Amino acid sequence: MAFINWDNSFSVGVDDIDKQHQKLIELINDLHDAMMCGKNDAVLESVLASVADYTDYHFSFEENLMDETGYPDSAEHKAAHQEIKTKLQGLQADFPHHKAGANMRVMEFLQNWLIGHVITAEQDVAMGAYIASKIDSRLQVAS
Repeated sequence: MAFINWDNSFSVGVDDIDKQHQKLIELINDLHDAMMCGKNDAVLESVLASVADYTDYHFSFEENLMDETGYPDSAEHKAAHQEIKTKLQGLQADFPHHKAGANMRVMEFLQNWLIGHVITAEQDVAMGAYIASKIDSRLQVAS
């Protein structure tokens, strides 16, 4: 059973970002499955590293789009990205040392980040709407 299921409420209105969010959900679900199956620490660390690497890629992609389109809340959004990356790095650092509850802290953080950043706080939704409007206007000008 998936830890997080994609549904249309996660959509930010930009296909590439939505696909990347779906990939992040897939990686988070892989990590959850590995934890639930009692995989060894090396496997768990590898999957967590994949989540962190893809998160870096995804944030860079979003930040480039924000810069290209002149997103007005770019600085705030980038700061939120940096906070998430810092927290994820801390969780990665704690993970090999088996600090109490590290597995659950990782999963709770990933779930709260994805739901909070994308849906509840609507940071990605607002960014996606802005970027989609800029992309649409570029296409209309080009027509």
